Amino acid sequence: MGLNCVGKWGRGRHSVRWNDSARCDFDESPSHQFQYLRSVFRYQSLEAWKRAHAAAVLVLRQTDVASRPRTWSVFDQLRRAVVSVEANIVEGYALGSPRLYQRHVRIALGSAAEAECLARLAGVLEYLPESVVKEVETLLGNTMRTLHGLLRQPHQIGSRRGPG
Repeated sequence: MGLNCVGKWGRGRHSVRWNDSARCDFDESPSHQFQYLRSVFRYQSLEAWKRAHAAAVLVLRQTDVASRPRTWSVFDQLRRAVVSVEANIVEGYALGSPRLYQRHVRIALGSAAEAECLARLAGVLEYLPESVVKEVETLLGNTMRTLHGLLRQPHQIGSRRGPG
């Protein structure tokens, strides 16, 4: 996990202690849990996550409706790629390290480009309606622009968890 620990390896903002068997013991007081969870779930305010989430929901719904045996391989890869975009934004955010966050944003960017390519392929092969393909391309294009913006502003990544 990306939590900072208290003990031999340094001091962090989360009350986590390393015990003798090299395991982390978490401070489970209700106020500590609330503070930590509140900071982790702030990813939902990120514009990149909102756009990635909308794309994922659209792709998952539309590929379920249009699923036929010949579409399975393309749809399976498209689903994985679009879910990866959203998941990497959330995972990078939850880890709490600017460097790890940037790494996951880059992975999300690659997955968004892959999903956009696969959506276009599904449209050319007439596996998905053209209107759905255009909507997916728009959502993923906006997601990629937002992710590029996050990569250009690394100072904002580390400062997202302020007091309160």
